[in-house]
Amino acid sequence: MLIKNYSIRFTLFISVFLIAATSFAQTHKPVAHKPANKSEQQKIADNTPLKLKPLWGNHPGGNMLVADGLNYADSALRVIDDKGNRYPIISFKFIYKRKSSYTDDQTGVVKNGWDVVATDVSGDTVLSEVWRNTIKESLQKDEEWTIDYIIVKDKNGRKVMATPMNFKFK
Repeated sequence: MLIKNYSIRFTLFISVFLIAATSFAQTHKPVAHKPANKSEQQKIADNTPLKLKPLWGNHPGGNMLVADGLNYADSALRVIDDKGNRYPIISFKFIYKRKSSYTDDQTGVVKNGWDVVATDVSGDTVLSEVWRNTIKESLQKDEEWTIDYIIVKDKNGRKVMATPMNFKFK
């Protein structure tokens, strides 16, 4: 049987090809790739995610007394891995959720609320003197700090982001 219509030939060819490819895929298991040499093994090891732990001073975050928070205002951020190796910090964002008061313009009543202020720290591991002094003058119970967007440099010079850390003051 000779098929002269080219569109039918093409459709038939594609159908046979898809059936063959499907049956091949179902019967053959993929072969696991084994690294051929040490440099390839090193590349695979270099791509494993780092288990980074940020610390503010020596504190990993969580609940903290206001008095301790006042002392930690002068502390530096550092990032270590699960083996205790330190990583140079490129930048981070410090976010401070603090209590605030304002007077309602229409009623004249003083109302309490929350302010969220933040600063980007780049090329340093401590807050600026203005920020440290502000914290020391105003830190109160139930306020919060978040240290986020922590970017460090790994041993290969790549930029890596560490997990954020939160502090809630009691």
